[in-house]
Amino acid sequence: MRCLTSEAPAGPPCGSAFAALTVREQAPAGQPRVLHLQEPRFGLAFDAPDDEWLAVGPRSSGGRSQTWTWTKRGRRIDLSIIDFLGKVAITLDDLARRTGARLGVGATSIKVTSEQHVGRPVARLVVERGAKGHEETVFQRRGTLVFALAISTPAPEPELVERVLAGLRIDDATP
Repeated sequence: MRCLTSEAPAGPPCGSAFAALTVREQAPAGQPRVLHLQEPRFGLAFDAPDDEWLAVGPRSSGGRSQTWTWTKRGRRIDLSIIDFLGKVAITLDDLARRTGARLGVGATSIKVTSEQHVGRPVARLVVERGAKGHEETVFQRRGTLVFALAISTPAPEPELVERVLAGLRIDDATP
């Protein structure tokens, strides 16, 4: 770092700038960390409800998907981007139903609804497992990409789900 000034300082050069400088250690790769996700390649941004949610990722699956995971006190948020490589025939509701069939083994209830989130169509999958927990996944499509945001909690927490959804931003202008 270099401090440039046209005046001769009375004390240490650029003292106020150095006083405001904060140096933080980055968590080693794979270690949970605070993450405010910005993925310009996909026009995606996500902020967890607060900085107590620690993240790992992205994890990749065969180059067709990436997933980030945030955890906090027995709760979990998974944000995935899945590239269907031009296979856009599947609807969001069908994708939610197929995911529900896979995740719903042992579930007490599986429900799929079509909704709007920030003016965009989404499919919402709710899987109830009684004492074994609750999971809500919201699917949104942009071109061949599907964004899946899953919230897993010990019991239904509608307020948390809304706070998590509020942190998701998808830019329609990005290819």
